[in-house]
Amino acid sequence: MFESPATARPIVTLDPWSVDYGSAAGFDEEIPDEQTNFEVDAFVETEDWSGAIVPDALPLPESVAFVDGVQRVEYWARVDDGETLAEAAFASVAVGATVSEDGRATMACEYTARVFGVAGPVAAQPQVVPSRNGLLVYEVARGEGADGHRAVMQAIAMKRRDLEHDCVRRLIAKHPLVIADGRIDRPEASENQLVGVAKTLQQLYLTGEQRALIARLGAGQRTPVFQITDSWGSRYSWFLRLPYTRAIHHSYAGIVRLEVPVAGTVGPPVRVADMLTHNLPRFASKPEHDPRAPQNLLPVGALERQLRHELGDARYIRRLIEDHISGRSPR
Repeated sequence: MFESPATARPIVTLDPWSVDYGSAAGFDEEIPDEQTNFEVDAFVETEDWSGAIVPDALPLPESVAFVDGVQRVEYWARVDDGETLAEAAFASVAVGATVSEDGRATMACEYTARVFGVAGPVAAQPQVVPSRNGLLVYEVARGEGADGHRAVMQAIAMKRRDLEHDCVRRLIAKHPLVIADGRIDRPEASENQLVGVAKTLQQLYLTGEQRALIARLGAGQRTPVFQITDSWGSRYSWFLRLPYTRAIHHSYAGIVRLEVPVAGTVGPPVRVADMLTHNLPRFASKPEHDPRAPQNLLPVGALERQLRHELGDARYIRRLIEDHISGRSPR
């Protein structure tokens, strides 16, 4: 008996990030109604999107600051004010920067905050948690426009973003180049260059031929510069593929999207894009060293490790919160 020809098997590829950090490309999280709330000019640099751009070899300025933050939920909770029962969480947030200057790296602009994130308009008060070394004060932060855990996480993330914004504002006054995590938030006028690096892709902005080029980029190559205009403002943007991905990884592995504010771009945007595309690959992390390689840049990974240390021991803080809720003296 003859067997029918085998049908083509689905192609399975892998995401290089550790499962503890989700996926570097979260397109399933895009909200369809929000995808139309932006405008894109794909032809800022060129109308030819048939091939990738290999950047000119341009040096970085003498001083570069990398800004990032970390957040950690210590305990999920609920708040009942007699009328409303709402989700809540005790969380810790830390923000800082690594400054590369004169051949060495130093820490700068460190902030640490405790947050009592709550969902919605429930009555909530700051939580003052005693410890042997003082008090941990968890200030109330509210998430609006979402429900449950999502609203709580939104409140915590907004606190982190506010601290990152303060850090960027301080650093951009002193350093020629500041590289911040994620989208550019509320940029202020400056003679120095601010760059946002989105290492998690939840929106590609491009379609058709332009979108197809992203998946074909080689290591150290970029797309042409395009312009995005939305509620966050107007930014020049481009996609870059970092090194250290493998053939078994999906086509967006190692891809980051960079952006600079239109009103705050120092020099032609193409020159800025070439400078960063040429230099960022040398800061890419390797899989054996970072679970979010290669997008989690080496200075950022080192910064995050230090910031997590600044948050304190998670198990000890959980015990302190338990003692606080139960009315016991801190252990």
